[in-house]
Amino acid sequence: MRLHRLAVAASAAAAITIPAQALAAPPSPHQLSIAAQPNPVVFGKPVAITGKLTGDDSAGEDVTLREDPFPFGNFNNLGSTNTAADGTYKFTATPTVNTKYQATAKSKSPATSPELTVTVATRVGLVVSDTTPKVGQTVTFKGRVYPPHDGQNVLLQRKAKTGWKTVATIKLVDAGDTFSFYSRKRTVNTNGAFRVIKPADSDHARGLSPKRTLTVHG
Repeated sequence: MRLHRLAVAASAAAAITIPAQALAAPPSPHQLSIAAQPNPVVFGKPVAITGKLTGDDSAGEDVTLREDPFPFGNFNNLGSTNTAADGTYKFTATPTVNTKYQATAKSKSPATSPELTVTVATRVGLVVSDTTPKVGQTVTFKGRVYPPHDGQNVLLQRKAKTGWKTVATIKLVDAGDTFSFYSRKRTVNTNGAFRVIKPADSDHARGLSPKRTLTVHG
């Protein structure tokens, strides 16, 4: 009888033995990050969209980049790639308007990144008819703004001791489907540095032209 009781106890202990693998910690869930450089990006220039998939077995996983350009509300797939050995991924995009991006990973533990907004600055040019004018001479400031923003304004600014000061507001005019144009004549009497700003609007970030320096002589 005693031997029988020992056998039953041993059998019960064996029945409740937990496999070693069941005692191991569950796989860590995947998380997916996303970043952009540069941001803002100038119209016509590329931006690098990068991120990292963390968690177990994050190498070689399929990542899809989705985009939602202004006016927003509808994400579409832009492309797919595989993560590197360290879980990182990279895409190159050239947005034409402010655009939201989001990445998704089809891994064992699916992951979705936060939404990331990349703003696109208008590309503003500035040409000066004469950078070494005489005192009292009329100089023409002109340039192009990409993409077109016909009817909106750009600001001609001059560097002052307290910072940049707007000296003229100029309306952009139609110059075709690729860009808008502006032009303004101004009399100059002293040396100075000038630039043009296209203020931000709903679909683009603020655009800034190169600086032009005028050296006035008698």
